[in-house]
Amino acid sequence: MDNLAELLEESFEEAVEVRDRKALHRCVLILVEKLAKEEDVNKQYEKLDDDIKELRRDIKVLAEVMKKGFESIDKRFEAVDKRFEAIDKRFEDMNKRFEEQSQRIIELREDMNKRFEMMFKFMPIGFTIITVMIVIFKFIR
Repeated sequence: MDNLAELLEESFEEAVEVRDRKALHRCVLILVEKLAKEEDVNKQYEKLDDDIKELRRDIKVLAEVMKKGFESIDKRFEAVDKRFEAIDKRFEDMNKRFEEQSQRIIELREDMNKRFEMMFKFMPIGFTIITVMIVIFKFIR
């Protein structure tokens, strides 16, 4: 920067008539400082641009990783769904078997009820026949 200041100072001395060298020197220093600050700002912007580009790359990588993770989770959910469907099918089969068993029990109960009804209908008749036979045998003897 000092070289730039000296070069500018010499160029201004040759280009224009200088009345106050100290004022020219201060003016050149201010100009050089401003250029130096602008250069620092430009460097910072460049660094910020590089940081932003790196951040974008990181975000893209992160997005890819997340996408793959979501795909694997989706596959796991599909596998779990298939297992639940298989379990549902087994439960439906078991439900059908229980319904069949229940129907058989109902039919068996109805059959047993019919037999008991018939037994209770024929029991009085049987007792009556036995009683009549006993009475007849008592009279016959």
